[in-house]
Amino acid sequence: MRDDFARSLDDLGVGYVDLLLMHWPGSFDEKDAAFARRCRTVVWSTFESFLKLGTARAIGVCNFSATHLQQLLDDGAAVVPMVNQVELHPYCQDPNLEAFCTAQRIVLQAYAPFASGAFGLFGDPAIAAIAAHHRKNTGQIILRWHLQLGRVVLPKSSSAERISSNLDVFDFELTQQEMQAITALQPQGTAPRRTCPDPATIV
Repeated sequence: MRDDFARSLDDLGVGYVDLLLMHWPGSFDEKDAAFARRCRTVVWSTFESFLKLGTARAIGVCNFSATHLQQLLDDGAAVVPMVNQVELHPYCQDPNLEAFCTAQRIVLQAYAPFASGAFGLFGDPAIAAIAAHHRKNTGQIILRWHLQLGRVVLPKSSSAERISSNLDVFDFELTQQEMQAITALQPQGTAPRRTCPDPATIV
Protein backbone atom coordinates (compact mmCIF):
# COMPACT_ATOMS: atom_id res chain seq x y z
CA MET A 1 0.00 0.00 0.00
CA ARG A 2 2.84 2.40 0.83
CA ASP A 3 4.49 1.72 -2.52
CA ASP A 4 1.18 2.21 -4.36
CA PHE A 5 0.67 5.54 -2.65
CA ALA A 6 4.22 6.66 -3.45
CA ARG A 7 3.65 5.75 -7.11
CA SER A 8 0.40 7.71 -7.10
CA LEU A 9 2.20 10.79 -5.78
CA ASP A 10 4.83 10.39 -8.50
CA ASP A 11 2.13 9.99 -11.17
CA LEU A 12 0.43 13.14 -9.92
CA GLY A 13 3.72 15.01 -9.77
CA VAL A 14 3.06 16.25 -6.24
CA GLY A 15 4.58 15.64 -2.84
CA TYR A 16 1.29 15.28 -1.00
CA VAL A 17 -2.47 15.06 -1.45
CA ASP A 18 -4.96 17.29 0.32
CA LEU A 19 -7.33 14.40 1.10
CA LEU A 20 -6.80 10.63 1.02
CA LEU A 21 -9.88 8.42 1.24
CA MET A 22 -10.46 4.72 1.85
CA HIS A 23 -12.96 4.10 -0.94
CA TRP A 24 -15.01 1.20 0.54
CA PRO A 25 -15.00 -0.48 3.96
CA GLY A 26 -14.29 -3.84 2.31
CA SER A 27 -15.31 -6.32 -0.33
CA PHE A 28 -18.96 -7.20 -0.90
CA ASP A 29 -17.88 -10.83 -1.29
CA GLU A 30 -16.12 -11.01 2.10
CA LYS A 31 -18.05 -13.10 4.64
CA ASP A 32 -15.51 -13.09 7.50
CA ALA A 33 -16.50 -10.02 9.51
CA ALA A 34 -13.53 -10.26 11.87
CA PHE A 35 -11.09 -10.38 8.96
CA ALA A 36 -12.75 -7.42 7.21
CA ARG A 37 -12.63 -5.42 10.41
CA ARG A 38 -8.90 -6.15 10.88
CA CYS A 39 -8.23 -5.09 7.29
CA ARG A 40 -9.93 -1.74 7.84
CA THR A 41 -7.83 -1.19 10.96
CA VAL A 42 -4.58 -1.96 9.12
CA VAL A 43 -5.45 0.31 6.20
CA TRP A 44 -6.48 3.11 8.53
CA SER A 45 -3.28 2.80 10.54
CA THR A 46 -1.32 3.20 7.32
CA PHE A 47 -3.38 6.26 6.42
CA GLU A 48 -2.55 7.72 9.83
CA SER A 49 1.15 7.27 9.05
CA PHE A 50 0.71 9.21 5.78
CA LEU A 51 -0.99 11.98 7.74
CA LYS A 52 1.89 12.07 10.22
CA LEU A 53 4.44 12.24 7.41
CA GLY A 54 2.52 15.02 5.69
CA THR A 55 2.06 13.14 2.43
CA ALA A 56 -1.67 13.33 3.13
CA ARG A 57 -2.99 16.55 4.65
CA ALA A 58 -6.31 14.98 5.63
CA ILE A 59 -7.59 11.39 5.71
CA GLY A 60 -11.08 9.99 5.53
CA VAL A 61 -13.31 7.23 4.30
CA CYS A 62 -16.05 6.61 1.74
CA ASN A 63 -19.19 4.53 2.05
CA PHE A 64 -18.73 3.77 5.76
CA SER A 65 -21.81 3.05 7.83
CA ALA A 66 -22.05 4.20 11.44
CA THR A 67 -21.17 0.62 12.43
CA HIS A 68 -17.99 0.64 10.32
CA LEU A 69 -16.98 3.98 11.80
CA GLN A 70 -17.68 2.90 15.38
CA GLN A 71 -15.63 -0.27 14.89
CA LEU A 72 -12.72 1.76 13.58
CA LEU A 73 -12.82 3.98 16.66
CA ASP A 74 -13.25 1.00 19.01
CA ASP A 75 -10.24 -0.70 17.42
CA GLY A 76 -7.92 2.11 18.44
CA ALA A 77 -7.93 4.64 15.64
CA ALA A 78 -5.65 7.48 16.73
CA VAL A 79 -7.30 9.85 14.26
CA VAL A 80 -11.05 10.09 13.76
CA PRO A 81 -11.82 10.04 10.01
CA MET A 82 -12.02 13.65 8.89
CA VAL A 83 -14.46 12.92 6.06
CA ASN A 84 -17.05 10.27 5.24
CA GLN A 85 -18.10 10.45 1.59
CA VAL A 86 -21.41 8.69 0.97
CA GLU A 87 -24.32 8.71 -1.44
CA LEU A 88 -26.84 11.28 -0.24
CA HIS A 89 -29.79 12.88 -2.01
CA PRO A 90 -33.47 13.51 -1.20
CA TYR A 91 -34.35 9.88 -1.97
CA CYS A 92 -31.32 8.46 -0.13
CA GLN A 93 -30.89 9.70 3.42
CA ASP A 94 -29.36 8.19 6.56
CA PRO A 95 -30.25 10.26 9.64
CA ASN A 96 -28.46 7.87 12.02
CA LEU A 97 -25.21 8.09 10.06
CA GLU A 98 -25.56 11.85 9.81
CA ALA A 99 -26.05 12.17 13.57
CA PHE A 100 -23.06 9.91 14.23
CA CYS A 101 -20.80 11.94 11.93
CA THR A 102 -21.96 15.20 13.49
CA ALA A 103 -21.24 13.90 17.00
CA GLN A 104 -17.77 12.74 15.96
CA ARG A 105 -17.09 15.94 13.96
CA ILE A 106 -16.71 13.94 10.75
CA VAL A 107 -17.45 16.01 7.64
CA LEU A 108 -20.18 14.37 5.59
CA GLN A 109 -19.59 14.62 1.85
CA ALA A 110 -22.53 13.90 -0.44
CA TYR A 111 -21.68 12.18 -3.69
CA ALA A 112 -24.41 11.59 -6.28
CA PRO A 113 -26.30 14.55 -4.73
CA PHE A 114 -28.71 14.47 -7.69
CA ALA A 115 -29.09 10.65 -7.58
CA SER A 116 -26.96 10.62 -10.74
CA GLY A 117 -30.05 11.77 -12.63
CA ALA A 118 -31.97 8.62 -11.64
CA PHE A 119 -35.48 8.12 -10.23
CA GLY A 120 -36.81 11.27 -11.89
CA LEU A 121 -35.43 13.38 -9.05
CA PHE A 122 -35.06 16.52 -11.18
CA GLY A 123 -38.75 16.32 -12.02
CA ASP A 124 -40.03 15.72 -8.51
CA PRO A 125 -43.17 17.87 -8.09
CA ALA A 126 -42.30 18.97 -4.54
CA ILE A 127 -38.86 20.18 -5.59
CA ALA A 128 -40.22 21.74 -8.78
CA ALA A 129 -42.73 23.79 -6.79
CA ILE A 130 -40.02 25.10 -4.49
CA ALA A 131 -37.82 25.89 -7.51
CA ALA A 132 -40.60 27.88 -9.14
CA HIS A 133 -41.12 29.89 -5.94
CA HIS A 134 -37.42 30.85 -5.77
CA ARG A 135 -37.02 31.19 -9.55
CA LYS A 136 -34.28 28.58 -9.50
CA ASN A 137 -33.90 25.20 -11.18
CA THR A 138 -34.48 21.95 -9.31
CA GLY A 139 -30.75 21.15 -9.22
CA GLN A 140 -30.08 24.41 -7.40
CA ILE A 141 -32.84 23.65 -4.90
CA ILE A 142 -31.35 20.20 -4.19
CA LEU A 143 -27.87 21.66 -3.71
CA ARG A 144 -29.21 24.33 -1.38
CA TRP A 145 -30.99 21.65 0.68
CA HIS A 146 -27.70 19.77 1.07
CA LEU A 147 -25.77 22.88 2.02
CA GLN A 148 -28.31 24.01 4.61
CA LEU A 149 -28.00 20.56 6.21
CA GLY A 150 -24.29 21.23 6.66
CA ARG A 151 -22.98 18.79 4.07
CA VAL A 152 -20.15 19.17 1.61
CA VAL A 153 -21.66 18.51 -1.82
CA LEU A 154 -19.93 16.97 -4.84
CA PRO A 155 -22.05 17.55 -7.95
CA LYS A 156 -20.62 16.17 -11.18
CA SER A 157 -21.04 17.84 -14.54
CA SER A 158 -19.17 18.18 -17.84
CA SER A 159 -21.28 21.17 -18.86
CA ALA A 160 -19.86 24.65 -18.23
CA GLU A 161 -23.41 26.01 -18.04
CA ARG A 162 -24.43 23.41 -15.46
CA ILE A 163 -21.27 23.99 -13.39
CA SER A 164 -22.03 27.71 -13.33
CA SER A 165 -25.63 26.96 -12.34
CA ASN A 166 -24.47 24.68 -9.53
CA LEU A 167 -22.42 27.53 -8.08
CA ASP A 168 -25.36 29.93 -8.13
CA VAL A 169 -26.93 28.76 -4.89
CA PHE A 170 -25.81 31.36 -2.36
CA ASP A 171 -28.30 34.16 -3.06
CA PHE A 172 -31.35 32.49 -1.54
CA GLU A 173 -32.33 30.34 1.43
CA LEU A 174 -34.90 27.59 1.82
CA THR A 175 -37.44 27.97 4.59
CA GLN A 176 -37.79 25.38 7.32
CA GLN A 177 -41.00 24.16 5.70
CA GLU A 178 -39.27 23.79 2.33
CA MET A 179 -36.39 21.92 3.92
CA GLN A 180 -38.83 19.57 5.63
CA ALA A 181 -40.75 19.01 2.40
CA ILE A 182 -37.58 17.87 0.62
CA THR A 183 -36.44 15.72 3.54
CA ALA A 184 -39.88 14.08 3.56
CA LEU A 185 -39.26 12.73 0.04
CA GLN A 186 -37.77 9.70 1.77
CA PRO A 187 -40.47 8.96 4.35
CA GLN A 188 -39.26 7.81 7.75
CA GLY A 189 -38.87 4.06 7.96
CA THR A 190 -38.51 3.54 4.21
CA ALA A 191 -35.38 2.22 2.54
CA PRO A 192 -33.12 4.65 0.69
CA ARG A 193 -33.21 4.55 -3.11
CA ARG A 194 -29.57 4.10 -4.06
CA THR A 195 -27.68 4.39 -7.33
CA CYS A 196 -24.71 2.57 -5.75
CA PRO A 197 -24.55 -0.63 -3.67
CA ASP A 198 -25.57 -0.40 -0.02
CA PRO A 199 -22.41 -0.10 2.14
CA ALA A 200 -24.28 -1.61 5.09
CA THR A 201 -24.13 -5.00 3.33
CA ILE A 202 -20.33 -5.04 3.74
CA VAL A 203 -19.42 -6.94 6.91
